Amino acid sequence: MKKHFLAGLALIGAVFSAPASATVSLGDTVTCGGFSFECSTERATVGAGSEFGIDFGRFGTLLLADFTTGLLTISYANNPELPDGAPFGETFALFFSNETNPFTFAELGNVDGVEGLDDSSVSVDGGFVTVNLSNVTFGRDSSLQVKFDRTVTPPPAGAVPEPATWAMMILGFALVGFAMRRRTTATVQPLLA
Repeated sequence: MKKHFLAGLALIGAVFSAPASATVSLGDTVTCGGFSFECSTERATVGAGSEFGIDFGRFGTLLLADFTTGLLTISYANNPELPDGAPFGETFALFFSNETNPFTFAELGNVDGVEGLDDSSVSVDGGFVTVNLSNVTFGRDSSLQVKFDRTVTPPPAGAVPEPATWAMMILGFALVGFAMRRRTTATVQPLLA
């Protein structure tokens, strides 16, 4: 009975402590699409280098999309037709999905030299990540990152514990209390001669 109880606690702990987000790994198959943009290919395998070139047909490749573990980096492709960067109008968006491990979480990461972005520029719906680039300007040597896994950036020191941590602590205290109570309630039988 005790083994079953401990196994149950371990299972509950694993469920509560498992990350709720999906990440990107080498070998995953990812897709690319866009509104007012065209991707160099519809799907690619995550590996070394950029998976997608992105343009809107007039100036050639303007952006590069590079997936690495837990991150997507979208960078300006240093197009000679637009040496100062690339401004986009009101209706530009990119859509990505991971066919191997569907996205459940994404947020804006580091932004360098890109104007017009905020946290609402990145969203997840039905496994698809949308990066809204409407009214965004990419300067020379600019890039933005999209994080797919909450564990990419460690939490700040002194952060409030997550609910899973609280649940594990409470279950641990309950288990210790249960074990102590069983020990104190044991009866002593005197030996009769």
